Amino acid sequence: MNSEPLKLKDLRGHVVLIEFWTFGCINCRYILPSVKSWHDRYRDKGLTIIGVHSPEFDEERDIEKLRRQVVSLGIRYPVVSDNDYQIWKAYEVEAWPTIFLLDKQGRIRWMRCW
Repeated sequence: MNSEPLKLKDLRGHVVLIEFWTFGCINCRYILPSVKSWHDRYRDKGLTIIGVHSPEFDEERDIEKLRRQVVSLGIRYPVVSDNDYQIWKAYEVEAWPTIFLLDKQGRIRWMRCW
């Protein structure tokens, strides 16, 4: 959502922040203003933020509900729906929200889980 499909290999040369979240998570809502601010302040300096929506509850799997939430929450950076948890598992995420910061070569340089 909010962009053409992205592939990390195509983002080499950019710093990438990957945010694992779900719209029903209160802690995700608490950090959202910071993530949106980083997007606004640093996107023109090479930071790419990607929201990975991995649902916790069945109602969060509905793509149309997710689209409405993305608009309602004012999220302007790319968001991918991870209903099957493929991305979640690839990064070995354990909780919402979790943020990864990747360097320009695609290496994980920082991770924070709340």
